[in-house]
Amino acid sequence: MYEQAVEQKDRVAQGRALWQLGSVLGDQGQFKNAEVPLRDALAILESELGSDHLDIAKACNGMPLSYTPLF
Repeated sequence: MYEQAVEQKDRVAQGRALWQLGSVLGDQGQFKNAEVPLRDALAILESELGSDHLDIAKACNGMPLSYTPLF
């Protein structure tokens, strides 16, 4: 049980790290490069936390802004 909780925590940390990477790439204007880590992060977080978790809502809300240039 403990090992499973640690593994889940590691996966959540991995998802959050990928999200941060994608966000930084988007902030730098590297929108195509940002898309893959953002999508991977969303998939990991959704599978580990569930689709109704607040982190998923935040990720979905910020995703278009992270890899879409604003004019």
